[in-house]
Amino acid sequence: MAATPALSRGVVCSRFSELSAKTLVATSASTSSVPSLSALSLRCPVLKSSVGGVKVGSKPWENSCSQLLAVQLSGSGQRRSAGSVTRCVQTEKAIVQGRTEDEEEGHIVDAEDEEGSDNDGRISEPEDFGEVDTILASRVVDRQTQYLIMWKDDHPDSWEPAENIAKDVTAEYETPWWQAARKVDVDKLKALLDAEEVQRDVNAIDENQRTALHFAAGLGSEKVVNLLVEYGADVTWQDKDGFSALHIAAGYVHTSVVKALIAAGADPDLEDDKGRSPLSLAQELLDRTPKNNPLQFARRIALDQVVKALDEAMFETVEVEQILEKRTGDDGVAEYLVKWSDESEDSWVQASDIGEDLLKDFEDGLEYGMVDKVLMKRLIDGKVEYLVKWTDEAETWEPEENVSPEVIAEFTASLQSQQS
Repeated sequence: MAATPALSRGVVCSRFSELSAKTLVATSASTSSVPSLSALSLRCPVLKSSVGGVKVGSKPWENSCSQLLAVQLSGSGQRRSAGSVTRCVQTEKAIVQGRTEDEEEGHIVDAEDEEGSDNDGRISEPEDFGEVDTILASRVVDRQTQYLIMWKDDHPDSWEPAENIAKDVTAEYETPWWQAARKVDVDKLKALLDAEEVQRDVNAIDENQRTALHFAAGLGSEKVVNLLVEYGADVTWQDKDGFSALHIAAGYVHTSVVKALIAAGADPDLEDDKGRSPLSLAQELLDRTPKNNPLQFARRIALDQVVKALDEAMFETVEVEQILEKRTGDDGVAEYLVKWSDESEDSWVQASDIGEDLLKDFEDGLEYGMVDKVLMKRLIDGKVEYLVKWTDEAETWEPEENVSPEVIAEFTASLQSQQS
């Protein structure tokens, strides 16, 4: 049998020498036989041990030579890591002693004489095996993790999908990050993010497509949340169940984290796979919490604060300047035409959206106006009145209860300033 070409290294070469001489035939006398991957896999003994955390030998193409898991890639051009030290590369074309099949004649054999060949007689493409030096970085593409691999040979660094890398190799890279995330260790996370030799993706995902931000939100660490946001964490990322970090923070009743996420741009309208926004999720939890149970009192208070924070984020609060008109809708519910303080267009709203004091004043016939300032103060029959300058009408004397406390306080401060 001819010597095995220097295409592979280490234990792989020693396994090649045990293959049948009938595996491949080359017409050139100077060309040695290179076994195809399928022939290698079928002839190698099945190991009952785990390679990279995956049980091998369960399928023909998973059979392993020593500590090598050889998996055929159909012309994908991707490299596959096998075990903790080697990687497997699918070349674009079959290579025999450094020459492609376009350059080398005699690479077609009789299909009847070659059991390892394809139906058209063409030799199965061989694999190249090499060693992983280290994982340099990771990224998420189409909700799948990819790793930037540095190889120990002269092959350029390449991005590889997670399934191409042995689990013990990825675990060595991933474990420090997820340990720090699950412990909300702000110092460790910052050190990993600042490391120059190995880059970290702040938006890295686990098997449930959760990010470190999800864990920080669930564990209530506002400090870690702010750190991750500072390094570019995606506050709108949703896990496999559709939960955003804001969903998690609301569900675990962490009011300060809810506010921090909202301030960072988290979308309170995002819905999970069941159609629930963070607000509806928190409201659902609040409704399920017993009202008369003293043990649940603190939880109800906290949930109420979360609901309030989310409600304020989802619905803008604008002061009503004046109620202009009242009507009864088709459903029999009273509606009011209101003038808004931000000069937006007048609109009809239901009574539940208007302050009770404004409704009472409207029903009592009181008219609202914009105060420019208070000019004077007097006492009539023991009751205080103020001379009010309006922005749109003439000055009038108004009883104290008709003037807002803020305007009165401003007038009082002005008098004190003049007297001093």
